[in-house]
Amino acid sequence: MKKPLTVLHLASFHGNTGDVLNHLSFRDWFAGLLDRPLEWTNLEIRGYFRRQWEFDHRFIDLANKHDLLVIGGGNFFETWPTRSRSGTSIDLTVDDFHALKSPVFVNSIGVDTEQGISAAARVQLPLLIDYLSTSGRTLLSVRNDGAMDTLRGFVGQENLQKVVDLPDAVFFIPGLRRIDTQHHVIGVNLACDMPDRRFAKVERGNLVSAVASAVERFMSRSDDAILRLVPHMYSDFSILSELLEKLPDEIRRERVQFLGNTPGIEGAREIADAYAGCSVVVANRFHSAVIPLGLSIPTVGISNYPQLSKLFNDLNLVDFLVDGHDSQNLSRRISDALELADAPASAEHLAATVRTIEERRGSAAVQISHWLNEVLADTKL
Repeated sequence: MKKPLTVLHLASFHGNTGDVLNHLSFRDWFAGLLDRPLEWTNLEIRGYFRRQWEFDHRFIDLANKHDLLVIGGGNFFETWPTRSRSGTSIDLTVDDFHALKSPVFVNSIGVDTEQGISAAARVQLPLLIDYLSTSGRTLLSVRNDGAMDTLRGFVGQENLQKVVDLPDAVFFIPGLRRIDTQHHVIGVNLACDMPDRRFAKVERGNLVSAVASAVERFMSRSDDAILRLVPHMYSDFSILSELLEKLPDEIRRERVQFLGNTPGIEGAREIADAYAGCSVVVANRFHSAVIPLGLSIPTVGISNYPQLSKLFNDLNLVDFLVDGHDSQNLSRRISDALELADAPASAEHLAATVRTIEERRGSAAVQISHWLNEVLADTKL
């Protein structure tokens, strides 16, 4: 039996539900690309955000004690941080990567400029992308949230050809299967973090009212329809509770399920299972769409942050997308999208979408496996 490969995994292990499911799904798949066991060491990036540790020589030393460094998945090429030397959530410069002896795989990372671009990011991010996409010891992959298009604002097409298009791992949660139910279950996630962006054009209360009206209209079609409210993090409880308040008393008391907040893998699995038992989903977060879409469950996206609209555009599902910044007839447009998504004719479209995502991951697997074999052979691991 081959010696285990030691992997330092830099990511958010205590973030929202999507983060936890991402790592769960990724590790099973990644291990399958290597014909040897893996030993993982978690490094919580929120420790850096909370200033409990820094990207200094101690980080370099820790990484160099491992055979491989994996960064992400996650939305870690955000470009707004001002205290970061790189101008991104990953405070590593090209010089730092030069100091790393271990190979580095950047895993299906998000690239997000919507909250602004710091002066450091304008200078450092192009240098980082150039290094990560050309150094044989590093491999950069980005997720399907418009990241590749965003990178075009920083580097040329030649370098982008070396970046791996790797669909988010949450599309492929191991062991998750669609659950048939006797009831018509509508799952809803709403988000209220980043309020300056999410509610820049439509007031929070107006958006909630529009969703409540559309949900009530949809549920009126069936006496046994159930509303399942699915929070991904603590702040989601606030806006989902507002939604609950706007519904008729009969629905609130008799036809609503409100998921809880159990930390860690157990809680993330509960959320994934909750989506698996839905007939249709209204999604406001990136991963609240990714989970059901991965199961071919009809999903309506209400986009008031660009990652969601970019995801639906990437998957050719724009007919199921509603612009959450456009207040005109918002409730009616949500209702129309729900009716369209839930129609029998959408089933084949969704199944074809899932096949496309699987094919893209298969192509990425070939690229990543080739790189891993080469880089591990070079380092005699």
